Amino acid sequence: MNKQDQERLEQAGIDVAQGIGRVMGNEDLYVKLLGKFLQDKNYPDMVACIQNDNLQEAGVKAHALKGVSGNLGMNELQALSLAVERELKEGRQPEGLERLKECYHKIEKEIKQIV
Repeated sequence: MNKQDQERLEQAGIDVAQGIGRVMGNEDLYVKLLGKFLQDKNYPDMVACIQNDNLQEAGVKAHALKGVSGNLGMNELQALSLAVERELKEGRQPEGLERLKECYHKIEKEIKQIV
């Protein structure tokens, strides 16, 4: 990954150094995992569950998204996922969903430019 790509990811809210550190410095593996993040279904499944008022399953998906994003250095997305997960587990429609969506799509857009 070149410096420009790293800067793009960081501007999208990804702590690239942290993410690479989580894969023991293997930058190629990290980039591969970013590509797999785009294929991960937890985000769209969570949104669909919320739309279908299946808040319990949406909470499970938010929990999984929280873990995946945290492992990749997506700290803002991880924090937003945690907040949404808590609301869902309380049986409430998540107030933070729009912020989570914005953050997710910003990250998604930048990853697509790199992988």
